[in-house]
Amino acid sequence: MTGDMSSDGGEFVRDPYVDLPPAERISQLACDLHDARTRLEELQSLLTPGAEAGRHFVAAQPEIDRLAHEADRQRPYWLAVEDGWERLSDAEEANLDARRHFHTLLTRIEQDRTDGGETAVPWLDSQLSEAARAIGDAESRRDQATSDLAAASETLLDQVGLGGLITHDDVDKARNDAMDLDYIERNLARERVEAIEGQLLRANGTLQRSSPGSELIEGHPFAHAASRTFGAESGHAHEWER
Repeated sequence: MTGDMSSDGGEFVRDPYVDLPPAERISQLACDLHDARTRLEELQSLLTPGAEAGRHFVAAQPEIDRLAHEADRQRPYWLAVEDGWERLSDAEEANLDARRHFHTLLTRIEQDRTDGGETAVPWLDSQLSEAARAIGDAESRRDQATSDLAAASETLLDQVGLGGLITHDDVDKARNDAMDLDYIERNLARERVEAIEGQLLRANGTLQRSSPGSELIEGHPFAHAASRTFGAESGHAHEWER
């Protein structure tokens, strides 16, 4: 006998009681269905808002707490590096602006001299001197920003150590990964319930074919629940999906 194959968690699972007499098979499947539904209810209750978390999240909580603490500790250091990069970018832009202004004045002086406008040259020479000083100031600010960024980066590396940079994005990822595992476990438990329900219905069908006129074994509370709810639950199979 090839046996009854049902899908459970994405895999085909053989009915372990397929070789038993129909009535005994149904009784065993009904007991398995009761256990599977109990397990599903337990897992679902842990995912209800306000309830305790699932076992994967509970197991991951110490690591999540450690990551959160480390992210808080490291945060000022990587913020200092980000601020350093921003100030260096501003200083470099200011230096470029100062140089552009200087070259604009220089071009104008040369043009005025070419055109014979000597009266404007002394004033432009004064502006050129101020522009040259502005370049010097901008270069000094750029050099200071470069030095500050290097110091902030070195401090960050010292504080991060071999464990690497940890941010609150890492904390959120660890939390979500643990929650995903709990949802996957719940979904697999639901699929097992659906698989056993299908096996139980088919077992009843086998009994009817082998003993025409015999009563369906629906008096058993679990078997009756399976035949009553299988169709309804299949219509809402994904209402618990995360």
